[in-house]
Amino acid sequence: MQKRAAQRNQELRNLWRAVLGTYSADQLVFLDESAANERTGDRKYGWAPPGSIAIDVKPIKRTERWSILPAYSVDGYLTWKIVKGSFTKELFNDFVVDDLLPVTHAFPGPRSVIVVDNAQIHRNEVWSPLDSTVDIQVATNQQFRS
Repeated sequence: MQKRAAQRNQELRNLWRAVLGTYSADQLVFLDESAANERTGDRKYGWAPPGSIAIDVKPIKRTERWSILPAYSVDGYLTWKIVKGSFTKELFNDFVVDDLLPVTHAFPGPRSVIVVDNAQIHRNEVWSPLDSTVDIQVATNQQFRS
């Protein structure tokens, strides 16, 4: 069974794809965070002989969460940051200014369009000053959400 968001709007998704299609692959830089801890790879299902229950014995203890924020393009990873815990708006903004912008180029050159999703930490003031100080474009699917 495939799960789909009830609020998904196919027309807006098609519009978003059309917008991304106006850029060449070498212009795009994708930015998205991910997190993990020791339980990330835990199995949700298991195998057991018929009539038996699959049992997994392990300590039930939460350990530190680690987050990674990579920036990657068609050429591979450009830069990344790994932090203990989660990325905050401030950590995200610092990454954009200190790590990401130095490896981008002026639009319409290669690596000149930063693509982010609509996560709350991505929707903030870090992008506003860039419009006037750096010649890059930020593509977000926020305006294509219903």
